[in-house]
Amino acid sequence: MMDWIHPLFIVIMVRVVSINTNGLRSKEKVELVLEAFSADILCLQETHWTEPYMDNVRQRWNGLMYVSNGTVRACGVAILVKHDVVSNLTLLCADTVGRMVGVGFTYQDMEYSLYNVYAPNNEIERRVMFMSMVGLCGKNCLLVGDFNVWMDRLDASSSAHFSSDSSRGALLRLMRDEDWVDIWRERNPDKRVFSRRQVVRGELKQSRIDLSLAHREVAHLVVGVKYSHT
Repeated sequence: MMDWIHPLFIVIMVRVVSINTNGLRSKEKVELVLEAFSADILCLQETHWTEPYMDNVRQRWNGLMYVSNGTVRACGVAILVKHDVVSNLTLLCADTVGRMVGVGFTYQDMEYSLYNVYAPNNEIERRVMFMSMVGLCGKNCLLVGDFNVWMDRLDASSSAHFSSDSSRGALLRLMRDEDWVDIWRERNPDKRVFSRRQVVRGELKQSRIDLSLAHREVAHLVVGVKYSHT
């Protein structure tokens, strides 16, 4: 099996990059990730960090770090913010299992919240997580990360079997009730792009499971969203 990791770029006031790192524990890989992207805010999933290991990252990142750690083999999310990009940074939430971390900040006299999500692979656990996100954030809210679910048929390769998934319904209901929009899909209703590529038994599997969501009140402030192969 081979993985190609696609970061998700969001440009809104500042440049935000979201990427599933599939483990970020070697010094070489940390340096590569931190140096590869011209990000003001870097949202990482699957860091596999522990508290002692974070000292290595702090030595290399010129800014603030907000984390929810998992274990050395699973989960872990982090939001890294460069110095002097935004003001009044505060930690809004950090769960205990490395699935979600959120921060609040001020930019140009407006307050925003940003959440970094790594949803479970298991459908039931994923559905429970989405259901728990009701009332998570207000109007000036952005959510990025690996949601681990296809939102519609275009989010998978044409040859893939688009099976039913209760977590998809839970996320769609959540988006409807909270007035969140999938920014890239809303602007590209008929287009295919993939954020994950995986070779399984000689067959290429592709999907778009990494998303950028925003409350409709601030979605228009997003200048652009793109997926980039790394």
